[in-house]
Amino acid sequence: MAGLADWYLGPAGTIQLIYDRERAGGSMVTLHVPDIAATQRRLAAAGIDLQYDETTSDKVTFGTVLDPDGNSVTFVEQKPGFHPRGE
Repeated sequence: MAGLADWYLGPAGTIQLIYDRERAGGSMVTLHVPDIAATQRRLAAAGIDLQYDETTSDKVTFGTVLDPDGNSVTFVEQKPGFHPRGE
């Protein structure tokens, strides 16, 4: 992807930097979760509406919410059989 640099840290995770002129000064956080449906329920109990679509990708299911400052917080669950970098 143009404008993307990522560093794979092994099972601990990945750091990605994305150049996006439209979002300059903003930030985006992506959190990997083991069960996005359970995460949605926990967030709903706290008054946060997380919507996700399981058909968006064959590798992951994800949903995004905005914090009060408009920054994106994305929650990602890996689908069975998918492991980044072939782990």
